[in-house]
Amino acid sequence: MDVTVGRNIINASTSDILSQVFGYVFWISLALVTDSHTIGEIGLIISLVTILGILIPMGLDYSMTRSVGSKIGEKKFSNANAIIKTSTSLVSLFLIVTSIAVLVFVEPISKISQISEIYLHYSIIIIISYTLHNFFRSEIIALQGKTSVIVYGEIISHVIKFAVTFGLLALEFGIISIVIGFFSHFLFKVIIWGRFLFKDFRLNAENADIHLI
Repeated sequence: MDVTVGRNIINASTSDILSQVFGYVFWISLALVTDSHTIGEIGLIISLVTILGILIPMGLDYSMTRSVGSKIGEKKFSNANAIIKTSTSLVSLFLIVTSIAVLVFVEPISKISQISEIYLHYSIIIIISYTLHNFFRSEIIALQGKTSVIVYGEIISHVIKFAVTFGLLALEFGIISIVIGFFSHFLFKVIIWGRFLFKDFRLNAENADIHLI
């Protein structure tokens, strides 16, 4: 197995494991300081976010990962860049359309999902950050570059989620504390991974290799 591929697999797996462990500890901790109604409400919001986060890319993340990996293997770096830019643009467009749809049909969605309308409005920012963070993660893995950025992004973002959520809960901000906590968690990864993809990372066709600036 190629060293880079092996490293990428290890980093991606480590990131998944850390996410599960931190998530478990977070929910257990949350249950100790909040009531069942709050847990149920935020659970519904995160479920909706997860479902839409999977549906919005419409499979582009998986097809993009395969296509970019193939183009890099063939040393067709300009094609790989084009696929990434096009895929990111399409997902961003889908996000805009979905966000508008949630705002327009907020009442029927609220009745079906049992999520109050005000929290549906809040959920939009989580949907956007969650979808983008998943897509950027797929792009980083597809580029076969420095995937360690996924691991430390996961660790730091969870620390931020804990600090923001429980800090605001201590100040008695209620359920909005958890919403902001999740948003800050995903937003941090969007910023860090997005910066890595669009500023620190480039495909150098001239040297037929991948480099960090």
